[in-house]
Amino acid sequence: MALSKAEKLPQEIIVDILSRLPAKSIGQFRCISKQWCSLLSDPQFISAQLTINSHKEEENLILVSDSHSLHTITFNHNPQNGTIDAISRKLSFQQLEDNWVSVAGSCNGFVLVVNDEEIKFLINPTTLGYFEIPQFDLALPVPGSFSMYGLGYDVVSGDYKVVTLSYYDTDNEYEPDIDYTFVDVYYVRKDIWRRLESSPYDHVVPQLASGVLVNGALHWLASSKTSGYSSVIVAFDLSDDKFLEVPAPSTLDKGNFVFNKLVALRGCLCMFTNTDEDEIDVWMMKDYGVEESWTKFVVKGPDSVTDLIPLCLMSEDDVLLDADGELIVYSMREDRWRNMMVDGIPTMCENAGTAIFRESLVSPTFGYRELQTITFNHNPENGIDIISRTLNLQQLSNSWVSVAGSCNGLVLVIKREEAKYLINPTTLEYHKIPNFDLALPVPGSCSMYGFGYDTLSDDYKVVTLSYYDSFDENEPAIMDTFVDIYSLKKGLWKRLESSPYDHPLSDRASGVLVNGVLHWLVCKTSQYSFVIAAFHLSDEKFLEVAGPTGLGSNYSLCNLVVLRGCLCIFTGIGKDMDTVTCWMMKEYGVKESWTKFTITEPNLDRSMCTLLCSVTDDDVLLDIEEELVVYNMKENQRRDLMVDASPIMCEARTFMDSLVSPSFVEGN
Repeated sequence: MALSKAEKLPQEIIVDILSRLPAKSIGQFRCISKQWCSLLSDPQFISAQLTINSHKEEENLILVSDSHSLHTITFNHNPQNGTIDAISRKLSFQQLEDNWVSVAGSCNGFVLVVNDEEIKFLINPTTLGYFEIPQFDLALPVPGSFSMYGLGYDVVSGDYKVVTLSYYDTDNEYEPDIDYTFVDVYYVRKDIWRRLESSPYDHVVPQLASGVLVNGALHWLASSKTSGYSSVIVAFDLSDDKFLEVPAPSTLDKGNFVFNKLVALRGCLCMFTNTDEDEIDVWMMKDYGVEESWTKFVVKGPDSVTDLIPLCLMSEDDVLLDADGELIVYSMREDRWRNMMVDGIPTMCENAGTAIFRESLVSPTFGYRELQTITFNHNPENGIDIISRTLNLQQLSNSWVSVAGSCNGLVLVIKREEAKYLINPTTLEYHKIPNFDLALPVPGSCSMYGFGYDTLSDDYKVVTLSYYDSFDENEPAIMDTFVDIYSLKKGLWKRLESSPYDHPLSDRASGVLVNGVLHWLVCKTSQYSFVIAAFHLSDEKFLEVAGPTGLGSNYSLCNLVVLRGCLCIFTGIGKDMDTVTCWMMKEYGVKESWTKFTITEPNLDRSMCTLLCSVTDDDVLLDIEEELVVYNMKENQRRDLMVDASPIMCEARTFMDSLVSPSFVEGN
């Protein structure tokens, strides 16, 4: 009877109840039925569960053992008798060896761990999911350098970031005498590394330390190069990727507190220093950024302890400590310590670090991009019907990087490491494009793609424009843009003459297919004037298409799109900050046929607006800050499209339904 009543509960109530449960319980409930498994695996539910439980104390510790395996310890505090129960668990990940050397940070249930080959992984200790972070081609050589890491979440962009601070070992005669610190950031959702400006601080410290995450920033102790190398607390703000300073306790010696250590306790930034062999002073910043809010308390450990590290506050009075690799609890009220008894706990690996983490269901494959189709059916009476569908292609993982073009129902998609596939989203067939033996190295180069159909040869062609990364000192200083073509019918690659244009302007933009021609915005290398370059698929040569007279000659802030089969230029250039402009070439190749229309939207970030397609004669579909919006040009009004189970959108292309097979070959 109780079950039948529960089944009648509205789904929103069931979701609200379940989202308040611990992550492990939810994982067990997924086994009840397919419906519950789907509901409890939905990204929106997982996000809600994380938000609701974010105020609870993090009561899980992860560490590296002396055998280089990962272990977690879960603490359950009993307020009635003041005891703390602890459960140890060894983590085993499929296809990963136990060769871990450090725990470098945690955030929202994710933990950043590093193995003995300096390969970094994001893991979820609760679900045992993991994600290997790709190597950065500009990373400093190992050995020969030192690196410190940090992990955090940027609430502005909704992205997790891995931050690396690295500098050369200047005592190594084989390494360059460079004394600044490189700052590299990996954006998990975008799946890209970027090198920022070098840090203005001296980060050389006696012991490498992971960034301490507090208040949306990663914190390190460093020395100021502009004030006599005095000690400072630096914060790397994850929202704008910039460094700033946090005031330290006023009573500390500014000359040498760089030898102290930072830690986060109950969400507060703390600094601690050893005063005696078995005693440390802990400073806690109770009001972030306010110098006067620093408060000191003393923590004691056993006699003859050489290294005492506070890990977390178990209660208002109890502090969990790492005492020379052993776990102890110190009661500040009773001024005494006791051993933490944990069955099966191994000896901790020295200097490997630990992290306190919160149980969550968030997948560490957060950076993987799914392929999803959205079908629009226009209903003149009540608007637009929308059907969303996630594409699950057999034996292919969701590690897509971009959608590079579509033609006749076939879509060109790119995976990590630049693997190219032709897929038919309607039939779910796919065909892997073989690698070209002359392709430029990845990483170390940039590539743009195009896809279209040549009616003369009855052949589909994939076009690649690639050039060396001129910022990579390890790659040759070659300015040519290489043009490679793959014939789907023949199953062969060939290299043409280099492009006569400078293509980096397009910033990896895909070729826009109109009238059997692929189009890119480029620069003329002779005058560096901007033009529309058209690559004809029939004769495989570049020509130029005349742009609109009213736009001027600066295309640097423009994008090419196609609307109803017409070539269009979409731009945010103009005096009105709330307006974007679209020029449409209604008759291909005729300069006088360019026609302008505008889209006005209050508080519009023009850099975050992309025109996708026409829905009706008056309605266009826009991507505004990764949300789908229909804009009616006649009424100058927008309406948001609600797409059930649609993930955060990274990139979009339009396509038509068809039965064309991506395994299109000669004679078939």
